[in-house]
Amino acid sequence: FMDGDKLDFSDHFFYQGMMFSGVPNLIQTFGYINASWTLRADLNSMFVCELLKKMDATETDQCVPVLRKDEQDMQERDWVTDFSPGYFKRAMHLFPRQGDHAPWHNTQDYLLDLELLKNGPSDDGVLTLKKSKNRKPPELDPDAKSERQSTDKAA
Repeated sequence: FMDGDKLDFSDHFFYQGMMFSGVPNLIQTFGYINASWTLRADLNSMFVCELLKKMDATETDQCVPVLRKDEQDMQERDWVTDFSPGYFKRAMHLFPRQGDHAPWHNTQDYLLDLELLKNGPSDDGVLTLKKSKNRKPPELDPDAKSERQSTDKAA
């Protein structure tokens, strides 16, 4: 759900193989279909760490990939190409869409993804960082705070 509405991920483009166009602060990992699952998980984790550092440095709390004006009518591709088992083809309509160019690709190529993601988020004009309006810091649960303090004292 986003703002009370159920999300249909097939209505969104996939950004860098981990985020969804127009959906803030949501990153997921779906491993490679042709290599170790953890390869993609490791890349995504490194990207997220760099993204969080950048958000901290810019004092922002929201990241959302947004289609640029010239991408509004971008040619769509299936979420994964060159993989055609029947069970996958039957469910393809449920997956997010892939664009016809980066950063809207869901590559199944570890070395290409490594090159694209190793330095964290780039200023590509797509991933937008901003500060939420009327954001209040979360209040700590008083019991959780006292538990943490007693744990700190015990250490």
